[in-house]
Amino acid sequence: MLSMCIQCHLRTTQTVVVFGVPYTPDYYKNAGGAITIIFSLFPWDLLAKGFQDLGAAALGPSPGACLAKQYFQLCMRAGYV
Repeated sequence: MLSMCIQCHLRTTQTVVVFGVPYTPDYYKNAGGAITIIFSLFPWDLLAKGFQDLGAAALGPSPGACLAKQYFQLCMRAGYV
């Protein structure tokens, strides 16, 4: 019974993450960030978000290259490079 409840919780929170609820910037700003912190306490939610981000990065016109360019530009603006 306990394992069934845990599995139900896992599936529910992963489904919520796939729809982008706790990790979108607008939701984070409006909700105050508390719900994002609560969701981040569960490692399977961060894993689902990581897979979602990885899939989005792989579908671009030049997979991975745009993220590297953005990272480099961010470092340049911050003065690290």
